[in-house]
Amino acid sequence: MLQLAQRSASSSMEAIQRLEVLKEELLDSARPARADDLALPSVNVTCHPLTGREFHVLELICRGQTNRQIARGLDISEKTVKNYVHAIFGKLRVRSRTEAAMEATRQGWYAASTAARPLPPG
Repeated sequence: MLQLAQRSASSSMEAIQRLEVLKEELLDSARPARADDLALPSVNVTCHPLTGREFHVLELICRGQTNRQIARGLDISEKTVKNYVHAIFGKLRVRSRTEAAMEATRQGWYAASTAARPLPPG
């Protein structure tokens, strides 16, 4: 009985996290574009399972940014960034930021040579 309740709670938490991500994506689409958002990404945008926002967060992970830096740069909450990171890990079937960055590089979605660029302040 306890295991059933735990599984139900876990499923509920996953659903809530997915709804938070969807809510942020909807809010992001309603926000006016900023100059940073209009810059072309430094990644090879081929077929991938990620949403546009998840892909952007993955690029920032590849560039070594923390959740706090990503949140400030995208003007979203740190909790929302955590939800994106969780979704990215699930879709890429990885368990860490390093594995996610390695997978992005392996897939050709991120060119490792761009990591040497200075990060924007934040």
